[in-house]
Amino acid sequence: VPATFVGSAIANVYVSELARRHREGAATQMHLFYRVSKNLFWAGLAFGSVLALVAPSVFTFVFGPEWAPTGDMTRAYAIAAVAQMVASPVSGTLTVHEHVYQQIAWDASRLIATVGSVWLAWAAGASPLEAIWVLSGATALLYAINWEMCRRSVLHSQS
Repeated sequence: VPATFVGSAIANVYVSELARRHREGAATQMHLFYRVSKNLFWAGLAFGSVLALVAPSVFTFVFGPEWAPTGDMTRAYAIAAVAQMVASPVSGTLTVHEHVYQQIAWDASRLIATVGSVWLAWAAGASPLEAIWVLSGATALLYAINWEMCRRSVLHSQS
């Protein structure tokens, strides 16, 4: 939840600044994109590392030993959380550059991959923890794809 609030605030500022630079034809859009992405990466890495290191202990301490598996699941999802913290705030790039259909296609593929990865893990007889690892990997991959789509959008808008 805190990551979502911070990400939303950053996204609002980023999209406003990117839109202003885009309207003005500024050649600094790529610099802004990379700078924001880099800062988000380091913040996300710190958040994900803390999540991975302390989640099992915190869940056990706060809720009791029966909640230990939830801490392990949170640890497994840390990879996806880092990817989301980087890609989500800059995903408005596609809208600024009028690539709304790409964003819709990505959103649809994320829905399919989310449901599909959990279903495939279930069909393969995976444990709930293994299913979360599969989901985390699929989610991280999709956020990486979204980030690359945004990067290319900025690159093409400046050429």
